Amino acid sequence: MKATIKAHVHATKTQRYCAETQAFTEEVSWELYPFDMSKSSADRVLVGVQEFEVDVPDGFDMRAGLVQNLEAEKKRLMGEFQARVTAIDNQIQKYLAIENTPSEVV
Repeated sequence: MKATIKAHVHATKTQRYCAETQAFTEEVSWELYPFDMSKSSADRVLVGVQEFEVDVPDGFDMRAGLVQNLEAEKKRLMGEFQARVTAIDNQIQKYLAIENTPSEVV
């Protein structure tokens, strides 16, 4: 199956670091959007509209990809959650720590 995509091609100026010259250089960057973004951003200029075809595998089902994306998001959030719980546990331990001051020997 073929899918036809209409893309609005934009040009924008970006700065990139060049390791050889150890300086930033200004370059033109190309971006594709499904609509004209030049009206919402002064940094983008619409170059033109282009249509192109993409071969989509027969029987394409995006559910597996969506599940994979959700699993990755779940893993990321669980990591953030665990890091925050660990930080809270560390704070609790600091508050509960018993101060050990050695007594004087007479």
